[in-house]
Order: sequence, then C-alpha cells, then structure tokens
Amino acid sequence: MSLTAGLKTPRDMLAKLHTEHSRLKTSVTSGDLMNFTITGYHLIEWIRNNPSTSVTAKNELEAMYRNPDIGVCRDITNESKHFALKKDYEDRVTDKTSAMSGYGVGGYGKGPYGIGEESIVVVLLDGTRFDSLTWAQRVVDAWDAFFAKDGL
Repeated sequence: MSLTAGLKTPRDMLAKLHTEHSRLKTSVTSGDLMNFTITGYHLIEWIRNNPSTSVTAKNELEAMYRNPDIGVCRDITNESKHFALKKDYEDRVTDKTSAMSGYGVGGYGKGPYGIGEESIVVVLLDGTRFDSLTWAQRVVDAWDAFFAKDGL
C-alpha cells in the first residue's frame, strides 16, 4: 500500500512542483511557498530511489544537490521540519526569508482584500537577496532542464 496519494514517479513530483509554482504565481503565500520548497527538495529523493532512474541521472543528482536554488529548498524544508537550523548546518546557503503583507506589498490586486499578497524575499548567506517568485522560477527551470537532459 502506498501513502503517496497517487504520486508514483519523479515525473508526478515534477508536475506537483509545477502546480505549486502556478499557485505561487497566482498569489504568493507562505504556505504555498513551503509546499513548493518541500517538493523542490524532495524531488532528489524521488529520483534517487526510483528503480527506473538511470545510473547517469542518479550520478548527476549531486549537481542538483549543490545547486544554490535547490539548496534554498533544502534549507527551508529542513527548517520547517526542525523549526530551526543550526548556524553550522552543513551546506547551508540561506540566511533567512522575510515575509510582509499589507497595502502596497505584493502583486497589485492579489491576496485577500485589505491585506494583500505576501511578499517573500530570500536572503543567502553571501547577502544576495531575491524575490521568492524569481527564485521559484529558477528552481522550476533547473528541474525542467534536469528532466529534459536525463529523459525522465
């Protein structure tokens, strides 16, 4: 018996990532961003543990693990599970995220009336800052390229 509610393959998880990305593009929320990061990071495990994944694709997963955008997924996912990351957490790339909402924040006409859409910024340890939608697009692009290259 499977506990994955109909998700069976890495391609299913990639489709889930695209669905979560579409939700973020419609309206940014912390909850949707967290779901996106969990899927974006756990795709590594789905590919690694799928018996039909080629040895070449499995070997190339290390590059995805080292991709800083996937690293942000890893950091947010692990902090959401453990509530905090140690400063000496191995391979950490993310310093923090910040979320704001209110008048004039987020996309025009998005989010609940009177509150607005959340604006979430990701800050890396090196001080680089970027909007969550810009970063999420890079995550999707990286996974799409990986799947296309490796024929998954």
